[in-house]
Order: sequence, then C-alpha cells, then structure tokens
Amino acid sequence: MKKTIRNLLIFSAVMLSFQFSCHREEDDITTIVEKAKIQKHNYVIVTTDDGSPAEVEVSYATFTTGNAENTPKNERLTTPFVIGGEPVLMKYDSVFLIERRGYYDNERRIKLKKDYTEKGADRLIIKNLSAKTLHYCVVSNEPLTYFSSREVQQKEYQYEIANPNEIDAHKILKHYPLPVYKGTPVLYLFKPDLAPQGDVYVYWERIINGRGKESVYVKKFPLKTPHFGELTLASPMGLHEVVTLYKQEEANANLLFDSYDEYHAHLLGLQNRSLRYNYQNVIVKWYGTIAPNATLENGGQVWFVNTKEGNRGKVVF
Repeated sequence: MKKTIRNLLIFSAVMLSFQFSCHREEDDITTIVEKAKIQKHNYVIVTTDDGSPAEVEVSYATFTTGNAENTPKNERLTTPFVIGGEPVLMKYDSVFLIERRGYYDNERRIKLKKDYTEKGADRLIIKNLSAKTLHYCVVSNEPLTYFSSREVQQKEYQYEIANPNEIDAHKILKHYPLPVYKGTPVLYLFKPDLAPQGDVYVYWERIINGRGKESVYVKKFPLKTPHFGELTLASPMGLHEVVTLYKQEEANANLLFDSYDEYHAHLLGLQNRSLRYNYQNVIVKWYGTIAPNATLENGGQVWFVNTKEGNRGKVVF
C-alpha cells in the first residue's frame, strides 16, 4: 500500500513538473527542420494609364524540374503584359508552435521563409523604364477545388441543403482564385482556358422555414466559355481592362471581393465588403502604381507566391 502511494506521488510530481516545463508565458516557435516545396507564382499584370506601350524590366525567379534551386529571370517587356503562373521553389520551416493564449496549445505548423534575394521565391522587381506611370494588379493562382462528399455531409449536420435536386454536390467550391468579380474569379476573365468549363456551386444563403428549421441555399455559377458568373465574354478580357477594374475598386470600391461570401454580403446591401475596405490596414496590396523611371521592389507588399492566406501576409499556418 505504501509502495503504491509512493508511486502515485512520484507520478504526480513528474506530471506536475512536465506541466510547468511546457507552459510558456510567451509564444515560442521551435524549428524542427527546413524544407522546400514547389508552389506557383500568382499573376501580376502591368499596364499604363491609357494602355499605351511602355518599356519595363522585370526580375524574378522560377523553378525548373531537376534543378536544386530557382533560376533568376530577367527580361524587358512592353505593356500591357502579365507575368507569373510559373512554378517556384519555396523554402519553409517545419516548426513546433507553443502558444499561451489563456490555454495550452502545442502543434506542428509551417512557417514560410520569405526570400527576396536573386533566387528567392518572393523576389519581384519591376523597373519602369518609361516616362509614364505604370499600374499593376495581382491575381491569385489558387487552384480551384471542391468540398469532398464527406465535408458536404458534415455541413449538412448543421444545415441541410435547401435545393439538393438542383445542384451537383460534388461541385461545391472550397478554394478558388481571387478576387471575385460579378460571380467569377478574375483569373478566368483573361485566362478562360484555366476555368473548369462547367457549372460550379457556392454555399450561398441560409433559409429559415415556417417551422424555424434552417437550411442553406446553394447557388449555381457558370464558369465556362462564354459564360462566367454574371458575365458573357465572347473573347478574353484585355489585360488593360483587368487592371482598370482594380483601379476602379481602389477609387470607388464595391467591385472586387476576396470571397463569394463577401460578394454575397455586398449584394444583400452590406457596406464595406470589397477589397478596398478589407485591405486598408494590410501590408499586402492588390493594386498599385509605379512612377515614371521608378522601381517597385517586393518587400512583402506584393503577394507573388500563392501560399495559404498570403493575401493577408500570413507566414505561419
């Protein structure tokens, strides 16, 4: 009996010691190992005020299969033009994250290693060699994915789909390129060949019936030539016209949105839901200008590598 009590006391002391040793008063990130993975660059479109030609020099890095590192890329281009979409080798740390936020959390995360050097994934230099002001915008290269059947079923535990016979439950959008304009990702306006060429669906609006039961209405959006969201395009939208959308968003707002949810909220009459308002206090900018004979050098303000929540400047996830 005494031996049992003694063992219990020893066990309790060990557990208590372990508990105190694990708790930290401040956040702590411990690097386990540095890794690398292939990502894609987002697209950057550059034009002038009126779409007239201007000479520009761009520098960034891309990755070729079989190489151990990225290859620097330097070229002179004439506006309007688009760069990006290529693979790039991005380095990150596999980290052990310990947080103290009123509770104890201990888990593996990824911490991006931003690299703006010559062969770095985030490197982007745009030199304006003209006497004209340049305008640029960023279009994300997020792959389009759908909720799995299991995920759809899990959501139905909360809200049943109000119109199940009108939809394809295998085509409900989970991830998609940003931003959204009139029901379609902007990417498909100038690169329609990247669109799924079919109808997709979005969790759209919660409905409460007369008995107080909630369900969710799923809305269909065409993403196939020539119909994209609410638009009908006989041919791809011009690059200058795409940048003009961002310019108008910067001036007047309520055109471009960082999710279908925000777009829907705008249609319902809710204010301040577009990019202009959502990114006022975020270092990352979707749109900007480059003065005559000036240079834009990315230091975090351009979301050039398509990473999770990179539009918010997030580096740990």
